[in-house]
Amino acid sequence: MIKGIIISFFLLFSLSVKGQKIVTYATGFEISHAWMVEVDPSTVYEALTQDVGQWWNGDHTYSLDAKNMYFVLKQPGCLCEQLPNSGWVEHLRLVYLAPGKEIRLVGGLGPLQSMAVNGIMILTLGQEGAYTKLQLVYKVGGNEAIRDWAQPVAGVLVEQFDRLVEHMKKGKN
Repeated sequence: MIKGIIISFFLLFSLSVKGQKIVTYATGFEISHAWMVEVDPSTVYEALTQDVGQWWNGDHTYSLDAKNMYFVLKQPGCLCEQLPNSGWVEHLRLVYLAPGKEIRLVGGLGPLQSMAVNGIMILTLGQEGAYTKLQLVYKVGGNEAIRDWAQPVAGVLVEQFDRLVEHMKKGKN
C-alpha cells in the first residue's frame, strides 16, 4: 500500500518529463538526461555543489526543507541532509571528484536507500561553444522490483536538475 502511494506521488512529477532516456533491465534501470546551460562549466559546478539548498525541491527531502541539503566535497564526501536533533542523512556518497568536470556518487536516493539496491550517479560537465552540457546518468540495480521505480525516479531527478538550470538562469539576470 505504502509503495503504491509513494510510486503514485513520484509519477505526478514524471508526467511532464520529456527527452530523457530510461532503460530497464531484469534487476535494475538506467536513467540519462542532458541539459545545455548558457554558462561556463565552473559556474554550473559551483551552483550544483554550493547552492544545492537553493535549487533542490524540499518536497524530496527527509526534513522537507531544501536548505538542509549540502555537499561535502572532501573525503569522505557526500550529498547529505541535516535533520533535527543532530540527525543527518547521507543521500549519496561521493566516490570521484574532478571539480568542474565530473562527479560520481553512489547509493540509493530516497526510498531506494532501504531497498537493498546499489546505484551510481555520474554527473559530467563539458563546454560546447557558449554552453555547458550537464549530463546525468543514474544506474540502479539489485532486484526485480526496482524496475518499477525507473520512471518515478527519473521524474524526480529531472525535476531537480531542471530546478538547478532555472536557478542558474536567475543568477545571470
